[in-house]
Parts: sequence; C-alpha cells; structure tokens
Amino acid sequence: SVGAKNGSSYVADGCSAENLMPVWYDKIKNPEAIFQRRATKEFVRSFGRVESIFKAEPLFKLVRENLNYEDLVRRPQEFLASTTLLPEWKARYFSNKDEEIIVDPEMMVSAIVASCSILVAFPTVRMTRYGKTGEYIDGAFRWPLPILRAVELGCNTIIVIRCHSKNTIRPTPPWWYQRVTYGFGGLHNNAEKKEILDMIQENYLKSMNR
Repeated sequence: SVGAKNGSSYVADGCSAENLMPVWYDKIKNPEAIFQRRATKEFVRSFGRVESIFKAEPLFKLVRENLNYEDLVRRPQEFLASTTLLPEWKARYFSNKDEEIIVDPEMMVSAIVASCSILVAFPTVRMTRYGKTGEYIDGAFRWPLPILRAVELGCNTIIVIRCHSKNTIRPTPPWWYQRVTYGFGGLHNNAEKKEILDMIQENYLKSMNR
C-alpha cells in the first residue's frame, strides 16, 4: 500500500527518492502521526460498530504534504494507483494521465489514500469517478499484485516488491486489530505467489507457441 505513496512521489519528483527519505525517517520515529486510533469511548458508544480502528485524516495529511501531485500529472511517466471498488469488489486503477485527474490532480491524493486503506484498519475512501460515486479500499483485496495490468500496458520488465514473503514473517502480534492485518498478510502471501507463478507459466506458454 505504501508503494503508491512512494511510487507517486518518485515520479512526481523526477524519478528521485530524495524527498522521501526525511519523510519516512520522521515517521519511523513518530508512527502515531499516521496511526491515530479512534477513542475508546467511540467504540463503546457505538457498541463496536465503527468503520475503522484508525482515522483517515492523518493519511490524507501525509500524502497532501509530501506529494507534489500537480507535478505528478505533468510528468511524462505514467503512474497508477491500484484500488478495489466496493461493493463490486473490482480492481480499479487511477492514472496520472486520466482526464479527470489532470483537471483535478488532488483526486490522485484520494486514490493513493484508498490504496492504503486496509479494511478494518482504515475507513473506505468515497470518490466520484466518471459520474459514479463509490467507495474504494486497498487494491490488494481484489488483485494482490497488478502484474497483469502491467503486462496489458506493454511492460516487458516487471519488478515485484513483496511485503509478505516468508523472509519477512514476524511473530504473531498481541493485539486483535494487529492480528487482523497480520492474517490478511498471510492470505496475500499465498495469493501473491500464485499470481507470480500463473504469470510466469502464461508467458512461458506464449513463448513456446511463437
């Protein structure tokens, strides 16, 4: 999910990560700047029926303050944020070359926040696109790795950065809300592996048929 934030900033800054370094060094020291939990009284008052554990406002602030989104739409490179549209559960991609985003670059801010919005942890992001209003969440819920989309766009070299591989397995966390995202991570790990293998096999068969 954070790949959308890093990738968009990298493109917006002319393929440089220089501006990202101080941002993340600061957030490592102050994670509460992003992960602001809702008050306990809010859970009690609503009998636990709250949309999410964490608030969305800090995520919006993080992206708005550290992404030159107007520069992003001016860059020649295309950047896509991957999201999942609810309740259809369909993959939706937001590009800095979309006509709506060129007219309103801040729409990309909402798309990036949506791509970070893991269900239960963060609330859905409500957006109107091409006249239709919907709720968007993390793209990994519908499509763990958008490899197929990259192939459709004509990419012939694809670099996959996996956050849930066996090399990054951590001990089971103590808190229930941490266990939820931990469980999603395990599911994504298997889905990611399958998608990679499927794409390798599909491309191998295509090469054999040429």
